[in-house]
Amino acid sequence: MASPTSTLEIFQHHSEQISFNGEQVIFAEGEPSKFMYGIVKGEVELIANGQTVERIGPGEVFGIDALLEEQPRPYTAIAALSESVLRQLPQKHERRLHRCGCWLL
Repeated sequence: MASPTSTLEIFQHHSEQISFNGEQVIFAEGEPSKFMYGIVKGEVELIANGQTVERIGPGEVFGIDALLEEQPRPYTAIAALSESVLRQLPQKHERRLHRCGCWLL
């Protein structure tokens, strides 16, 4: 299994930092997967079929499974606090995740 350091390094060197206001949609259920995300600050609520399935915070990564499996998003991700700062990693870096085993986190 990959260390958190490996994941952090990939996100630091190959991603873009973006901010969302509270209740702003990051991506919607059913959309194509083009990015994966790491939370720097704030929280993100994951909603599937109208139900909250998880609320995650700093240091957590989401959006990987649909990206690696080339499937539509299985849930909607919404910024849960007044400001959430994320790192957005494009799909083209998925091979780096495979090599380090980061998708296992």
